[in-house]
Amino acid sequence: MKKRKHILLSAILLIILFLAIACIIYIKGRTTMDKIFFAAATYNFKTFNQVPELDPVSNEDTAQFENFGGMSIRYKEEYLSNGITAKLFIPAEEKQKNIQIHATMDISNTTIIIMDITYNDTQHTLTYEPISVSYSHKDTLLVEHYFDSESIMRFLWENDVTKQDISDFQDYILYDVVVKTWTDAHNEDFEKEREKVECMTKIDNTFSFPE
Repeated sequence: MKKRKHILLSAILLIILFLAIACIIYIKGRTTMDKIFFAAATYNFKTFNQVPELDPVSNEDTAQFENFGGMSIRYKEEYLSNGITAKLFIPAEEKQKNIQIHATMDISNTTIIIMDITYNDTQHTLTYEPISVSYSHKDTLLVEHYFDSESIMRFLWENDVTKQDISDFQDYILYDVVVKTWTDAHNEDFEKEREKVECMTKIDNTFSFPE
């Protein structure tokens, strides 16, 4: 009888040890994007408000979900390089497999490059969405948006912007803005967190424009 109890106790201790190790591996294996997604999915605004570079949000802001299909949390412009804006977009509940990083970069007084990076929590992937261009006419209030390859490549060429410049911009937004501010605010190791995000599966559709 004592032997059985000893075996049972040993088995329970092994299960507890296994679960503890599994939890540690899971926690250490989570990327910054996983953590941001979890905070967004649970509406844990306190976690977002710990990041001083983000505009503060509260439960009152959730009205945005109904009006805009999701809620945007902006990075304060004083923390960003000149001519750059960035925000996190949390979609409404029915689309909550994703969160999105939305960023823009001025390449002239009239021309803005728009870039989105989508994190999919089901597939644990980061997708660089096709870039687009917003052009403001100088003499009117008219603003035009371009999504086709010919127009976008023309704007890039006219403003001396290369594909490498776009890649550098994406890296700046993802790592120096999103990952860096989150890890600093939550006392995490930026270099380790950056390395984990760098190892994630990435789908690069930056220049894969619709026909």
